[in-house]
Amino acid sequence: ASDPVALTITLENRSPHAITINRRMAHPGPDLMIDIEDVLGNKFRWLPSSPPPLLRRKDFTVLDPGQKLAIPISDLEIGLYDKFETDHTYRVKVTYQNTEDGHEFSYAAWTGSVTSNGIMFKWRR
Repeated sequence: ASDPVALTITLENRSPHAITINRRMAHPGPDLMIDIEDVLGNKFRWLPSSPPPLLRRKDFTVLDPGQKLAIPISDLEIGLYDKFETDHTYRVKVTYQNTEDGHEFSYAAWTGSVTSNGIMFKWRR
């Protein structure tokens, strides 16, 4: 319960054109949904502790072709540790979703969603 739980979200522009993206990464939702499931298929979700921060101009960035943006997400144990069972295996998937096109800041940002592969981890107390 006292160990920090963190992950890094990496977005890569694999297109031949520059893409504007929203990098706010508010979670859980509206930008990131982190889904955790135990080996029996029980899903864990938690509610945000407060509304997401307001979207600002600096939340948008341009990724050139081939460029990556890595964003660390920390303190995931807050609100989750009491839901985990001792010595259990879990799978996590992360969905980045963006519905903000940035028009209020004169951007034309990419909208849509991308889901990671499942990552297995073991929780021990």
